[in-house]
Amino acid sequence: MGSLSHFLDIEVIPTFAGLFLSQAQYISDILSQLHMDGAKSVSTPMSTTDKLPPANLSSAIEVSSYRRLLGLLQYLNLTHPDISFAVNSLSNYMHGPLESHWAAAKRVLRYLKGTLCHGLFLHSRTPLRLTAFADADWGGSLTDGKSTTAYVLYLGSNVVSWKSARQKTVLRSSTEAGYRALAHSTAEILWVQHLLQEIGVSLASSPILFCDNLSAMYVCKNLVFHSRIKHLALDFFFVWDLVVVGSLHVHHVPSTSQLADALAKPLSWKLLLSLLVQDWCLRWILHLAEVC
Repeated sequence: MGSLSHFLDIEVIPTFAGLFLSQAQYISDILSQLHMDGAKSVSTPMSTTDKLPPANLSSAIEVSSYRRLLGLLQYLNLTHPDISFAVNSLSNYMHGPLESHWAAAKRVLRYLKGTLCHGLFLHSRTPLRLTAFADADWGGSLTDGKSTTAYVLYLGSNVVSWKSARQKTVLRSSTEAGYRALAHSTAEILWVQHLLQEIGVSLASSPILFCDNLSAMYVCKNLVFHSRIKHLALDFFFVWDLVVVGSLHVHHVPSTSQLADALAKPLSWKLLLSLLVQDWCLRWILHLAEVC
C-alpha cells in the first residue's frame, strides 16, 4: 500500500528526522461545515476574563449541534494538546449549553484556524527517558469549586500522553490538589513504563516528574508531612513508595516553566506563547543531546 500518508483523518508527513502528525485538513473541513472559513483567528483557545456560566436547561440552545462540535474538538485533541483544557471545560455543559458556551466552543475553532499548521512531531531518534510535568488549578471551577488535574508526559523529546480533567471531589488546599495531580501523573508514568517493558524497551534512567507546588513535592519525599493529609493516604503511599526506592524522581519547576499549566487553566497569549517556545526548546535540547 506504500508509505503511510493518512490515518483516521490524521495526515502523516515523513521527514528526515521523524514524523509530523497534522489534522489541518480535518480542521479546514470543520470550519467549512460551520461557515467559519472567514472567521478571524484568536491567539488563545479560551478567554482569561470571560467566565462560563452554569448550564441551564430552560435556556439551552440546540444540544445536538453543541455535542457534535465538542465531539469533533475532542478528536482534534489527538494532535493539539493545547486545546485539552478548553475541550474538557466545555464538555461539562453538554446537558444544557448556553449561547456563551457555543461562542466559547467556536472560539476554540478560531484558535485552531490560526494554528492550522501546528501538530505533533515525533522524532525517530530520541533518548529513552520518561519526563512528566504535573499541575493542578486549585478550585478553578466556579460552578462546583473543584480543581483541575493536568499533566504532560514525554518519551525523550516526544509528547506521548497528556490529560486535563476536573477532579472528582472538592479539596481544601492547593497542596491536596497538587498532590492528587502528582498521583494521577505517576499512574500514567507507570502505565507507559509497563507498556514499554512489554514490547522490550528498557529506559535509560528512572522517570522524572516536575511540579511547581513545593508543598506537594515535600509531601511525597518526607513522611513527616503525612499526618496533614491522612485523607489522601492511598495517593500518598502510592507516590512515596516509588520515590523512596528511586523508581521516580520528583523535582520542582518554576510556575513560568510549568508546561502542564496550559492544560490546567486559561492562559494569556504571552504566557501560552512562552510555554510553547519552552516546549519546543526542551524537545530540541533532548534531541541534540541524543545526537551528540
